[in-house]
Amino acid sequence: MSPATRIFLVFAAGYFLSYLFRTVNAVLAPDLVATFELSASDLGLMTALYFLSFAGMQPALGILLDRHGPRRVQSALLIVAALGAGLFAAAESRATLLVARTLIGLGVAGCLMAALKATVLWFPKERLPLVNGGILTAGGLGAVVAATPVELMAASAGWRVVFASLAGATLATAAATWLAAPERRPRVLPRPSPSSSAASPRSIARTSSGGWRRPSRRTRGHGSRCTGSGPEPGCAKRRVSTVSPCPITRSRCRWR
Repeated sequence: MSPATRIFLVFAAGYFLSYLFRTVNAVLAPDLVATFELSASDLGLMTALYFLSFAGMQPALGILLDRHGPRRVQSALLIVAALGAGLFAAAESRATLLVARTLIGLGVAGCLMAALKATVLWFPKERLPLVNGGILTAGGLGAVVAATPVELMAASAGWRVVFASLAGATLATAAATWLAAPERRPRVLPRPSPSSSAASPRSIARTSSGGWRRPSRRTRGHGSRCTGSGPEPGCAKRRVSTVSPCPITRSRCRWR
């Protein structure tokens, strides 16, 4: 297996798990209600805490990815998600469920952005549309698996086994990411000149101003994506300005 294939598979697996975790509670809701006598408000709170921790991680996520790279960030966060899934499987109270769901949201918060960062670092630019499309496809497959396959597994083995299995799969993905993704130590790049093609904060703000003038439109769009009712996958869409890959990246990553 080529290095490029290994990198793609581990980060696609992370986004697969992220989408599976996002939707699995809806499938297992009847079992959770029967076990813990949860109300609709309790189920809604679990969902809200997942997305709050997911969204709360985003401001720091970009800094962490730029500073430490997708290999370290993804591996560390997936360990947090595995801890949350294991805690969920062993939960005996409503409070434990809420804490576990919060940890899961925090742990999978970087799966998409880490994958996109990895593709920019380690794949040639002409392959990025194909690779990024494959990663998004993996997320869609996660949503599919979270439906009937998870329901059948829960019916035969119980919902606790489902989450214990997810904890094991997430921990294995964290280890695979650490082993498969190459280490990229940050290099000091020259400061871009004012005429550089990289977007300035002012230009980004000007481009985004139309959306901020219509906050209701942004709220509807993000809400539909977060709950899975919108046409596009992914909860947090971010504008990312990339610079040309460094010479080391170009020399090492001419993978076809």
